[in-house]
Amino acid sequence: MKLIHDKGNSRVILEDDSVNVLYTHDLVGDEYASDKTIDTVVNMLNEDKSLNEIDEFLLNDTECTQEAREIIIEELTKFLGNLSLLKALKHVQSFYPQVTTVIFNKYGQWHYTDDNFSYIIFDDRIDLSLLEQAADSIERLPFIYHE
Repeated sequence: MKLIHDKGNSRVILEDDSVNVLYTHDLVGDEYASDKTIDTVVNMLNEDKSLNEIDEFLLNDTECTQEAREIIIEELTKFLGNLSLLKALKHVQSFYPQVTTVIFNKYGQWHYTDDNFSYIIFDDRIDLSLLEQAADSIERLPFIYHE
């Protein structure tokens, strides 16, 4: 998935489906971070650089304050966690397009449902490792995601 820096709307989004990754309106400016800094972070993400590498870049970037660095890393951490969830949902939807919701109970077990909360019974086409990664990425359980 490719990210783009949408400067006109002060945000970083997924190019595919315009999921907001990071709002930049409070970050970009002479006091916090430059557009060049945000562009570099976007490029690093598109090159599959790790959060540690991005954090190291921001730490050494003279055009980024400590406060902006912390906000950027925090938002990217949230996004990358949600990315596992989005990948799992898109994978399930590729076989079961009616799926709109995933519910995780307090143990990390999942149920993928349609808008009527009818449960979907999977066949062997579903890559369970993607669903497990999604469950592992959830910070607080139980959790519900509805598209």
